Amino acid sequence: MDVVDKAAAADAAVRTITKLMAGFLAIVISVPVAWLIVTTYVERTSLQGDGEVTAKRELIFMFGDTWRRVFEVTYRYQPSGEPYS
Repeated sequence: MDVVDKAAAADAAVRTITKLMAGFLAIVISVPVAWLIVTTYVERTSLQGDGEVTAKRELIFMFGDTWRRVFEVTYRYQPSGEPYS
């Protein structure tokens, strides 16, 4: 290889590394920004109400060598402004 080929290879390597770093930086910046946007949307549009947990139950279903765990929570929700029943 002569000097020109080595310089071209080094230049190509620098461009590749630069593109990889730019992509990585874009991902690192966009993930927290997306999380912030979603969090802000949920906080502004969601409603909060009073509720009362009335029962909890955990079930384990066994089917031969397999199993499935189910955790159920029963609650009573009273919409705001509604009379208690």
